[in-house]
Order: sequence, then structure tokens, then C-alpha cells
Amino acid sequence: MRKQADLCQKVLKKAKYIEKIVNGLSNDNYFVITKHNEKLVVRIAKFDPLLDRNCEHDIVKAIAPFNIDVPCIYFDKTSGDKITIFQEGYHLDKYKKNDLKKVALLIKKFHSLKLKCTRDFKSLEKLNSYYEKLTKKPFPLSKYSNLISKYQNYLEKDEKILCHNDIVKGNLLFTKEKLFLIDYEYAAMNSPMFDLVSFISENDIEDKESINYFLETYYQKVINDEIMQKFMTFYCFLDLLWGMWALAKYQESSEQIYYDIYLTKINRLDKNI
Repeated sequence: MRKQADLCQKVLKKAKYIEKIVNGLSNDNYFVITKHNEKLVVRIAKFDPLLDRNCEHDIVKAIAPFNIDVPCIYFDKTSGDKITIFQEGYHLDKYKKNDLKKVALLIKKFHSLKLKCTRDFKSLEKLNSYYEKLTKKPFPLSKYSNLISKYQNYLEKDEKILCHNDIVKGNLLFTKEKLFLIDYEYAAMNSPMFDLVSFISENDIEDKESINYFLETYYQKVINDEIMQKFMTFYCFLDLLWGMWALAKYQESSEQIYYDIYLTKINRLDKNI
């Protein structure tokens, strides 16, 4: 491992002030003030064999010129540890109309770059992998065969571009001046619709007016039945995908948070399907 590989730990040890700010599922994050009064965020990555930190590094580097992510000043490809410039900001629990507009336009800006990377998200393979990991299977996956087939048909027709794939509230950092889309651990080639649905479903936005406004802002046109049917297919599939991920995590770790996520996803899936 390179000498620089322990830089994050050195920064933490020599910090004038340190505060743990986020208990992430994949990382531990710390707000740090150095002896030179620099304000930083240090990420100590948790090991996850499913994450490709080298690919994440390349993606962070590729998007840096476009002012979409917070400025990154250090990234260790091996461990996934990184240091970014601290931005005074906040995350939202509820989104007003103007917030939805900001998110839609930022995702549109990111997608419009049409960047490429070496990693494909492979959502169908992920679903099967998570399901096969289950020691106790709650239902046969064939229960949702029609949904999976519809999703696959859409996926095969869509142009694949670099997508974020994890637009949870913690990855949207609002500041006074702008909005940042952060943390590209799951970024990979995928259908743009995956990101749109990721934002809506992961932030529990369920009223039709907000969803419609968000999609109209992104597409810059009235949303027809064809787009909405595609949206709902992805919406249901994502609940199935992340429901199986959460259940696999729960059976592996016995942490209640994962079982709660599983129940939320599957109950909503069965309601919407």
C-alpha cells in the first residue's frame, strides 16, 4: 500500500477538531478542522466486496470539472478513503416544488454529460445475486416474473450512460449557493430512468403531483402514459431489488435497520404492482 494510503487516518489524528457526522451504511464520515483551520470531510470506507473503489475514483475524477460533486482533494483507490472540502449544507426530508426542480435539473446536467465507465450496474444480475444469498427465501422470485420481464425489456432498449444509482437524501447536499450530488460508490452504466426512480423511491415521494412535476422538469415536456408506465415499472423493480438487498444484509448481520428497509420496500411493491 502506498505511503499516502494512511493520509486520512493521519488527518484524523492531527485534527484540531473532529466530529462524526454521518453513520453511513458503507462509510464512516467525519467533519474535521485541521491545525491550519481547513474544514474537511474525511471518509473512512467500510470494506464491501461489491464496491469497486478504483472505478469510483475514476468517476469522481471525471466529473470534477463539472461542479456536480463536492471538491475532492484525496482519494485512495485501494481503501476507498477520501477527503473532500467541507460544504456548509443540509439534507432534506421533504421536497418543495423548487427543491424538486433543483434535483431534476442537476440529474439532467449529470446525465447530459453522457460519461462512460468500465462498470455496468447489472441490476438484473444483482437481483438474482441478492436473492441467491438468502438463507431463508420469503417467496419464489417467479412471483414477480412479469415485472422482471417488463423491466428487462425497457432496459434492453435504453441507451446506457453513467448513472449515480443511489440518489438517497444523504447524497443530495443543499447549500445556499447550489446543490451537490455526492458519493459515487454505486455509479455505473445504466438507464437514466434508474436515477429518476431512485430519487423518487428512496426519498419516499409518493404524491402524483410532485412526481409528475419532477419528471416534467427533467424531460422538459408533458409526461404521457408511456413514460409513466415505464417509470412505474422501474419503481416497482427498484423496490424488489433493494428489498432483496436489504433482506440479504439482514440475514448476514441481524441489524434491524436492514429488515425495516426490506419490509418498507416489499410492502410498497405489493401495493403498487
